[in-house]
Amino acid sequence: MSAFARVTLASYQSYTRDPAAWVANADNIGKLSRLTGATPQEIPNVLAGSGFLTAADQIKTLGQPTAKALADTSAFLKEQGRIDEVLPDYAGYTTSKYVEAAASQAK
Repeated sequence: MSAFARVTLASYQSYTRDPAAWVANADNIGKLSRLTGATPQEIPNVLAGSGFLTAADQIKTLGQPTAKALADTSAFLKEQGRIDEVLPDYAGYTTSKYVEAAASQAK
């Protein structure tokens, strides 16, 4: 997970720093095409329509907002009869520690 967070943050930073240079790199486009199943021609538009959180924003989001989203989704799924029970707290199932570690290594 630490390596994934580190690589993801580096890719986000590289893209947001200079989107035109990032999409001009055929290696970047090829990797993303293989990962997503999108054609290489689709990748620039997909990226342009996407948002990329900074490490600080990810750390904030992975706390209470994510635990609340899990609780809300679980309540909805229980209401729909898709799951049998909802846990009283989902905070133990989300962590920002990997992003925090990756961000501190990048400094």
